[in-house]
Amino acid sequence: MIFNRHTGIRFGNRSGCYKTGDKKQEKSMNTKFKGLFGLKKLVDFIVSDYKPERIILFGSYGSSAEKKSSDIDLLIIKKTHKRFVDRVVEVIQSIRREFGIKYPVEPLVYTPEEWEWAKGMNSIFVRTILSKGIVLYGKE
Repeated sequence: MIFNRHTGIRFGNRSGCYKTGDKKQEKSMNTKFKGLFGLKKLVDFIVSDYKPERIILFGSYGSSAEKKSSDIDLLIIKKTHKRFVDRVVEVIQSIRREFGIKYPVEPLVYTPEEWEWAKGMNSIFVRTILSKGIVLYGKE
């Protein structure tokens, strides 16, 4: 069970659904992920296959502004020495191999040091992830 004290979201309960305390938001989040194959399955797979320190959902799904054509934006933090582009390709290929479909996931993979540096830059992009992103795995 993962609990984000900022958003109040509990993730990973028996049904694999989100519990936010906001019934409208819960219905929206649970419906959209059941329609794909389940965000919990995706996160569980990434955690077991890729061993990240943290996974944060951001973008339109993270702020409940998604459309039918929206992709799933994930910030993945992992200790690695691989080049940035190689990390992203590795995650995408792994997801495609596992699920056998072109799944609409756009991962960004940062090392812990890169993420700390990015937070220090104080860009709008990073501030948005920090304020609206949902921690799906790991510590805040």
